[in-house]
Amino acid sequence: MKRCFTHCMVIESYGISECGSITYDNDIGIALQYRLEFVPDMGYILDDKPFPRGELLVKTPHMFSGYINNPEETYAALTEDGFFRTGDVVELRTRHNVLPNLHVVDRKKNFFKLAQGQFVSPEFLEGIYIQSPFVHQIYIHGDLLADSVTAVIVLNQAYAQTFSLNHNLTPLDMNNPDPLFYGALLQDLRSIAEKESLRKHEIPSRIIIDFQPFTSENGLLTSSMKPCRHKLAAHYADRLKTTLNTIEQQLKTIIETATGQSMSADKEDNLVLANGSDSG
Repeated sequence: MKRCFTHCMVIESYGISECGSITYDNDIGIALQYRLEFVPDMGYILDDKPFPRGELLVKTPHMFSGYINNPEETYAALTEDGFFRTGDVVELRTRHNVLPNLHVVDRKKNFFKLAQGQFVSPEFLEGIYIQSPFVHQIYIHGDLLADSVTAVIVLNQAYAQTFSLNHNLTPLDMNNPDPLFYGALLQDLRSIAEKESLRKHEIPSRIIIDFQPFTSENGLLTSSMKPCRHKLAAHYADRLKTTLNTIEQQLKTIIETATGQSMSADKEDNLVLANGSDSG
C-alpha cells in the first residue's frame, strides 16, 4: 500500500476479533496485558537473541467471553487466568529502555488468509501434495493479495530424472524447467487436488522448483524437522517476487478501476496516480 499511495500516511495496526486492537505501528497498546510462551517445537524460546520470541498471549479491556456453542475451542483459546492464545509467534524488540515493539514473525497455528478472505492451512495442503511422486519436500506459500497458493517444491530427483529421460526432455533446470516437465508436475498436483476435493484457491497457481533439500543445518527445518516458515519465505523471497509483481499489477488494476485514473511507476518504482486535469 505504501508503494501505491506514496503521498498518504499508511499506518499498520494489528488486532484480532477476539481481543480488539493490540498494536499501532508495532507499538503495544497501553491498556494491553501480554506475555510470551515459548514454542520449542518451532525453535522459538524466550532466551532468543537478540530479542525474545514466542507465542503472544493477550488480555484486553474488550476481550470476548468465548466461542458460541463451542466450549472445546473456548477452553483451548483461553488460559486459566484469562489470556487469549493468539497463535501468532512474535518478536519483542526492546531498545533504549522504551516500550517494546511487537513484530509478528510466524504462526503457531499456521493459517494464512488469501485475497478473497479464504483461510488456508499450509500444513494440510503440504500433507496432501506430498503424495506426488515428483515431490520430495514442499512448502506452501500464501499472500494476502493473492488469489491462490504458491508451492515451493524440492524435487524427488530420481523420479524427476527418470520422467525426463522417458519423455526425452531437456536436463532439469530449476530456474528454467522444461515446459512439458513443469506442466506434468502442475497437472499431477491438480489431479491430487481433484481427488482430495480441494478448492480452487488451494491448488497452486505457480510452482517454484528447487533441488536443495530443506534441512535443520540450512535453517529451513526446525530441530523437530518441521518447516521453518518465516525462514523459508525469506530464503525464497527473490523467486517469489514474480508473484508479488503480479499481485501489484492486480492492485494497480483495482485502484485504477475505483478511481478512474491511470497509475504509473516513478523513478523509485513506486506506483502513483496520474494527476488529472479539468476538461471543461
